[in-house]
Amino acid sequence: DSFEEAFNQQYATIHRLETNKLRNVAKLFSHLLYSDALPWTVFECIHLNEEETTSSSRIFIKILCQELSEHMGLAKLKERFTDPYMDQAFAGLFPKYDPRATRFAINFFVSIGLDTILKALHAQPPSPLLMHNALLALRKLAKKYEYKPQDRRRPFNKIITATFPSLYSLFKSILDNDSLESAEIQKLLLKILWSATQLSIPSSLSNHTLLQWMELVGHVLAKDLPDDKQPLDEDERKRWPWWKAKKWAACIAVRFFDRYGVPRLAGDSAQAKAFAKTFYDTVAPVLLQPMLNLMCLRSQGRFVTDRVLHLTLRYAKTSIEMAPTYQVLKPHLDILLFQVAFPLLQQKEDSLVQFQEDPQEYIRKMLGAGDLEDICYDPKDEALSLLTAAVEKRGKTALPRILAYIVQVLDAYNQQADPALKDYKAKDAALLLLGSLHRLLKSRNRPYRPQLCALLCTHVFPEF
Repeated sequence: DSFEEAFNQQYATIHRLETNKLRNVAKLFSHLLYSDALPWTVFECIHLNEEETTSSSRIFIKILCQELSEHMGLAKLKERFTDPYMDQAFAGLFPKYDPRATRFAINFFVSIGLDTILKALHAQPPSPLLMHNALLALRKLAKKYEYKPQDRRRPFNKIITATFPSLYSLFKSILDNDSLESAEIQKLLLKILWSATQLSIPSSLSNHTLLQWMELVGHVLAKDLPDDKQPLDEDERKRWPWWKAKKWAACIAVRFFDRYGVPRLAGDSAQAKAFAKTFYDTVAPVLLQPMLNLMCLRSQGRFVTDRVLHLTLRYAKTSIEMAPTYQVLKPHLDILLFQVAFPLLQQKEDSLVQFQEDPQEYIRKMLGAGDLEDICYDPKDEALSLLTAAVEKRGKTALPRILAYIVQVLDAYNQQADPALKDYKAKDAALLLLGSLHRLLKSRNRPYRPQLCALLCTHVFPEF
């Protein structure tokens, strides 16, 4: 009882001690704890959070835990920390139900020795809330290192080495779980991978590990989301965790293809070149199939968020240029160009209504003064970019088909005698596409230049 009272008193006044005395006190109580001369229930007085600790008390906790780990060994310390009968005693040291306190505690234990705290906290299956909070803390930590160069990422590389095997196992274990909790966890895991690979691939991640993660990315992209299982409200669907998870999976696939998956753009290291070649030859074509399925959803009358659609179109645009992916894409080229991309060029109904009711606001948005996210991630712009890229990169195959389709749309418009039945939106999209190709069509080595004058006189000038 005297030792227990002394522990509580010393911890409450630890800020009064200079560093050497503080260290000696921590070592003394560590010796009493691992020799069982002091009950472990004394940890009840420790509440590891920003508000209830000082720099001195955190140093005390650090030395105490490090000394316990050194003298008891990790296995025995883990056994003590995960004893279900001691949950109440360790509730303040390992806060589980306050997200802010959980993040603070995890960051603290990461700074003093990550392996110890990870094995202590994860020896038992964590609750969904604890798992979510721990991943959220790791995501915040990863975000701090997102834009730091390699020479300043060494502490984070150690964290990656320690955590990514466990994160991969967790991800793999919940792939077939259809709950919203699973979607939230998968989303966080993908965001951690996104932050970890923001500027470069960490040296602590082997190519084999990265390829394993790419398999998980492909699985998330391929997961079917039946419309009857989704929220009825469209805004709620956009915020639905499963669509958020797909968004982050698509973000990662696009980044790896654009930045790390092309051999000629890979870094100088042998590891980077080897990964780029493997991704280019095998991974990118495999990921293309679920991307195609996603971008076809809207043309099939099913829901897909604008952000996911934008990302799949961007992946398809890169795929057109690269030989391995183009071989997969080529049989589906007409579907991609005319059933997926071209309809996205047409004006939406709400835009037409706005043009009638508030033309000034309509023009303002068309000139790029609208919501920044809507402007940057508009599928219409990416669809137009894809169609243009198809002509530039695969002109012999794509250009004749696109021009024939444009002429077909324009002729159908002219042949319809009833103004009420004319497809104004299709003609507007056809002229928009034609205008985006004007430099290619006017070049001297193209046989289409003489036909442009007749096309303008027939289909454009009469509208004025």
